[in-house]
Amino acid sequence: MATFPEDEVGALELVRKMIRGLTDNSAIYPAPPTGPLDLAEKVHACEMAREELATIQSRLKQAFDTKETVMADLIDHAKGNLRYAEHTVDFDDAKLSMIGWGGRRPPQPLMAPGQATHLKAAGQGDGWIALGWRRPTDGGKVAYYCIECRKDEGHWQLAHTAMETEATLTEQERGKTLEYRVVAVNKAGRGEGSNAVTAVL
Repeated sequence: MATFPEDEVGALELVRKMIRGLTDNSAIYPAPPTGPLDLAEKVHACEMAREELATIQSRLKQAFDTKETVMADLIDHAKGNLRYAEHTVDFDDAKLSMIGWGGRRPPQPLMAPGQATHLKAAGQGDGWIALGWRRPTDGGKVAYYCIECRKDEGHWQLAHTAMETEATLTEQERGKTLEYRVVAVNKAGRGEGSNAVTAVL
């Protein structure tokens, strides 16, 4: 069974075919609820409304483009004035504040990352484990993560590194109780180790 078009163009085309069919086959369809003449008027009204909308949309695009152009021009000139002011007063913060600006901020030293959290095993099997965790909510930007492992409460040893907050470790020791944790790292140092996850693979 045919379905009514969901798009306006398809609906209009269907109604035009309907008008032609009703007109040419009036003996078969002598008294439709809406006759072909009334349908034609409604099609014309729809076409006029669509044309008006297209005109408005065109004007709106022109207005948007004009706004973008004049705004870009304003920003360019404002930045020029700021560069002039910065060099005129040698980046003096108090004097630049007179025009709503400020001097150069001293560079902030990079901090070590905070603690990775919510470490959990997303899956595990014979000699492998998939881990997932959340990035630190404080500290400096993370460069990468160290996934560390230990057994029998010994020393933590590097097992894997990851750039994202998930990793799958393979070729892990089988039949032993292993602990895993994640440490966020950047050039400034290491964050505090995450909670530990225990597994026997």
